[in-house]
Amino acid sequence: MNNLIYVNIPAQSLSERIDFLIDNSLQPEVACQTVSLDQLDFQHLNDTARRLHHEGLKITLHAPFSGFAPGTSDQLLRNSSFQQASRSLKLAECLKAHKIIFHPSIPQNRENFNLQEWIENSLTFWPELILQAEQSGCVICLENIYEDSPDPLLYLFESFASEHFRHVFDLGHWNIYGQTSLEHWLDATRDYLSHIHLHNNFGNSDDHYALSAGTAPVEHFFQSLADSGESGPVIPIETGPPVPGKSGPPVGA
Repeated sequence: MNNLIYVNIPAQSLSERIDFLIDNSLQPEVACQTVSLDQLDFQHLNDTARRLHHEGLKITLHAPFSGFAPGTSDQLLRNSSFQQASRSLKLAECLKAHKIIFHPSIPQNRENFNLQEWIENSLTFWPELILQAEQSGCVICLENIYEDSPDPLLYLFESFASEHFRHVFDLGHWNIYGQTSLEHWLDATRDYLSHIHLHNNFGNSDDHYALSAGTAPVEHFFQSLADSGESGPVIPIETGPPVPGKSGPPVGA
């Protein structure tokens, strides 16, 4: 089971935590939420990653999401988002990360949101990046954030039909924003599910609490996976504080 479990580690802290990871046989999901890609020493991270791989430990990467909008019609923002995604994939290649997580950019506030426009823009945004991922042996995983159903993401997965463009299901985000049943979401995305994020909350704030603190149906979730025959998604633990009352990581991690 250990080879399925990952722990969230900030990219800038990976080298200082490597001994802890190795000593405890823990695999990192390297997170770029609190550091700019330009601030990272890719060669140093490559050296650190080689130590982990030498110990038989794998790596996944969570790309930065601040200012990332693959579905936007704003050409400047679209261009900067593409450059950020391409550079994130280069970091994934440097780390020899076998999976990289991106956010889809569907906003929480849908007042002026055009879903069809987002779909059309997304369909032209990702193909070159999917090719880049294929060439480096990495899988792009798109995470549910504010989506109330899997349908928008499912449309992209079905359209691209690529083994290098898959789904990461986030239980904590579903617990807040999901309007469809857990069974429906898992059944709809079963053919594309490659990755899982686990953390808890009380259904109104993305607190990233420990699994024992909150209302997400954790046991039911694992039973649903077992009933569906799902046997191999990796599971990063994205928990913050173990009890309510303290702030967790940034919303949408």
